[in-house]
Amino acid sequence: MRILLDHKTDVSACRGKTGATLVHVAAENASADMTLLLLSRNADVNLADKVGTTPPHVAVHECHTEIVQMLLANSPDVNAADYDGDTAVHLAVA
Repeated sequence: MRILLDHKTDVSACRGKTGATLVHVAAENASADMTLLLLSRNADVNLADKVGTTPPHVAVHECHTEIVQMLLANSPDVNAADYDGDTAVHLAVA
């Protein structure tokens, strides 16, 4: 991953079949090192996948508190709703 990033890869442009970004994947897997690396390369924490889920949604849903804190430090849109109308805040209190 570092090799790709060192070659100026747009980390926000890399998406899987579901539209998930690399930050989605790092958040889902509770990978603090990868999350920090991606954020240091200006990864967009507000990009949604095909169902409107953002990385903060994923981190909250998976109860990855450390990742949630990292994402919050990067000014996510806490009012971003997925296609069910849920925000990361809704998921946190559910």
